[in-house]
Amino acid sequence: MSSRIKRRSRALFETVVLDPGAGGPITRRALLGGGAAWTLAAALEGAPAALARAAGGHFTVALDGVRFARDARGRLVSEPVRAPHAFSVVGLRWRVAPPGHAELRVRRRGGAWSEWAAAGGAHAPDGAAAPAGGEPVWVGRADELQVRVSDRAEGLVAACVTAAADGPVGAAAAALAFLPAFYAGQPAIVGREAWALGRCLPSVAPALGTVEFACVHHTETPNGYGAAQVPAALRAIFRYHRFFNGWHDIGYNFVVDRFGRIFEARAGGIDEPIVGAHAGGFNAASTGVALLGSYGPRGPSAAAQRALTRLLAWKLPLHGAPVTGRVQTVSDGGPYTRYGRGRRVMVHRVAGHRDVDSTSCPGAAAYRGLPRLRAAAAARAPAALSLALDGPPERVVFAAPQTVAGRLLDAAGAGVAAAEIAVEARIGLRTERLATATTGADGSWSAFIALKASALVRARFAGAGRRTGALSAYHAVSVLPAVTVSADRTIVPAGEAVVLSATTQPPARRMTIVVERVELDGTVTVVARVHLRARAGRASQAVTLAEPGSYVAVAEVPGSVSPGVTIQVPAAAVPA
Repeated sequence: MSSRIKRRSRALFETVVLDPGAGGPITRRALLGGGAAWTLAAALEGAPAALARAAGGHFTVALDGVRFARDARGRLVSEPVRAPHAFSVVGLRWRVAPPGHAELRVRRRGGAWSEWAAAGGAHAPDGAAAPAGGEPVWVGRADELQVRVSDRAEGLVAACVTAAADGPVGAAAAALAFLPAFYAGQPAIVGREAWALGRCLPSVAPALGTVEFACVHHTETPNGYGAAQVPAALRAIFRYHRFFNGWHDIGYNFVVDRFGRIFEARAGGIDEPIVGAHAGGFNAASTGVALLGSYGPRGPSAAAQRALTRLLAWKLPLHGAPVTGRVQTVSDGGPYTRYGRGRRVMVHRVAGHRDVDSTSCPGAAAYRGLPRLRAAAAARAPAALSLALDGPPERVVFAAPQTVAGRLLDAAGAGVAAAEIAVEARIGLRTERLATATTGADGSWSAFIALKASALVRARFAGAGRRTGALSAYHAVSVLPAVTVSADRTIVPAGEAVVLSATTQPPARRMTIVVERVELDGTVTVVARVHLRARAGRASQAVTLAEPGSYVAVAEVPGSVSPGVTIQVPAAAVPA
């Protein structure tokens, strides 16, 4: 994995739901067909208050004690199961072996059943155990479910997520905010916070990888959702991934809905190579984009296709990757991919999930459309640039000036002149601009920076005109404290004290002064080691030097030692 890391806490963060009818039947065909099924959403306005009390939570329903009977095709079908609360997302989980082919359907109490939806297969983060469960199925609002499996599974449960109310539909739609355009050619992207609403916090800071290719998914949720329901669905998918699968965040980097809106999904920054949990074995080398919906029999809407094209035509070149052709990448292995750890695999720059993992995702229709998607993205994408950053060293002293340099090259290897390069440091969740520089005729540039905290340093070109943006790899830099020591005098009569003063930046609370005697043969003996409490990064101590000789004093704090100061104690004069 590369050391490239996340930038910008400015980036925003966001999730959809499907409603089984309270009255007439809703078939899967109707759901996949779109808008007509969603006219039934109005019936939810009159839903009993009891169905809405568990908003924003999650719970499980044990299926071990539920009766199953075989249907005409030999499949095990459960009796209807009533949940203790209304839910918007449901998935199947098990204790040991999976239940073979698994499906589920839902309804509101007393209403008609939805069509059966696939509930098997899942992604997994690299280097982690596979979740003992399938993908979440978004259902909008239901309180009863039924399960159909090819084999009985031990410890089978339905994992359910309730959906928090968004208020009036119009207000929910109006609240969506787009991120600022930091790059030339950046498409309009709805920030994460517009759907997360401060409720969907990752469990850890995002990890950084590389973006060698893009992996296209579908969420396997019905397609008839309304525009205002998308944020609630993303929150529900987040909660399932986070609390049932045990992942740090929602698995996808981006989600595209049927209305052509692009949502920032996993936290970390839209321009960063954030490691997702969407393509087991290949998460660290890819960015994951999920089409919100189910695209087996029918492909995505024209609006979704256009949005996906714009996103890929911007995201891949930003990281120096073309949108066409193939790239050799290395599998991290895992239970969901057929490629073992360390296996070298050739994949399309725009790949389907099934290309790297054992799955039917992104659905037959969406997968058939990938060649057309690649061609459309290639027609729109600018040629990728290459931005290099040389230096700074891995360890630098606090606030010490450092020179950084690099080159900006086009796809043919020629320098890009007159381009403004920003040198940035990511410190925790904050990004600071350290310096700017302009490239020369050969694309070279240089700048001076000074760091006051350990950081990840990179160079960034925002793009201009038809030129795409470009990012360098991150350089991890550790900042060592700047420590000094001084003496009130450097020639001291034997038996008298010298006052040693030490300073440190950034201020340390404790420091140590060490005094060594240096013999003529080079032998060094520690004669004093004093541990001091510092105030505002300063401390002093008087040390008595009893014998003639040459002494060196240094100050120490964890991770750093000052240059030494030499003190001479001359021998007493011999009477004539």
